[in-house]
Amino acid sequence: MRVTEVCSIAGVGPETLRFYEKRGLLREGVHFTRRPSGVRQYEHATVERLRLVSLAKRAGLTLSELAMWIDAWESDSIPLSARRSFFAEKVSAIEQTITELHEMRAYLSEKIGDLDRGRREE
Repeated sequence: MRVTEVCSIAGVGPETLRFYEKRGLLREGVHFTRRPSGVRQYEHATVERLRLVSLAKRAGLTLSELAMWIDAWESDSIPLSARRSFFAEKVSAIEQTITELHEMRAYLSEKIGDLDRGRREE
């Protein structure tokens, strides 16, 4: 796939794609190859990686954390126990965020109910 096709499917711009390449989130030989002319040819794995990046960013991971996460997932040089600990910490943080969002939703729903009944907090 060419840059424009990958960007269209994944919903990112070419600058974002190049930025992720520079950060090591997309790897030459895995996510893209170069033709003799220098033009990049992207693999379907690129679209999947871009979806992972988008999901991880929405879940609150920084790009540095995400790069670490990807390295942990793909590398046998990092001990299994360290990979597991890293992932367990992320799951715990996500669960905490979900709990906090549920609490905020309940609070806001209560305030909407108050407004609907004509009561206002001063």
